[in-house]
Amino acid sequence: MLLMNVALSAFVGIESGFNRRCGGVLTPAGRAAIERAAPAHVGTVRRLVFDSLSDEELDSLAAITDKVLTQLERDATP
Repeated sequence: MLLMNVALSAFVGIESGFNRRCGGVLTPAGRAAIERAAPAHVGTVRRLVFDSLSDEELDSLAAITDKVLTQLERDATP
């Protein structure tokens, strides 16, 4: 675990705040790593998830996703 934390520290910084919260911030190296990985990741997701779905199934997936996102946005609003 320590080795993983050391490796990740080049890509993600820790931001502490008040109210017992903590967040992560991408370093420039982390952003560059994501940009390098993105094309292959997008291709894999397309192949494994979307290529096997019909147009009707894609429409259903979009409708379900919209509904879930709407609920998440409502729930996140104080």
